[in-house]
Amino acid sequence: MSDQEIKADTLKVYTYAGIAVFMAGVATVSFTPRMRSGALLILGGSLAMASPFILNSDWFGWVFGVAFTLALLDGLWLLYRFSAEYIANKKQKTEDNAE
Repeated sequence: MSDQEIKADTLKVYTYAGIAVFMAGVATVSFTPRMRSGALLILGGSLAMASPFILNSDWFGWVFGVAFTLALLDGLWLLYRFSAEYIANKKQKTEDNAE
């Protein structure tokens, strides 16, 4: 097998995996109350389905940069949310102990 055939097969696997993740997201949105999780699965599946076009385009650097930035912002948001909940719980416990 040539390198071109291996690359084409690999990209085909990403497309099939993307379709599976996309369908899991649609099922999650349809049958559970977890809309955010389903939306993230749909977006991830769409990105995986589009990977053959993205990886072979001149826009790959931009797409990767935007995806990395969004993942970083999401991680920072989760860190902030968990920290705020932890601080609120500590304040509540100290106020309960003071009474």
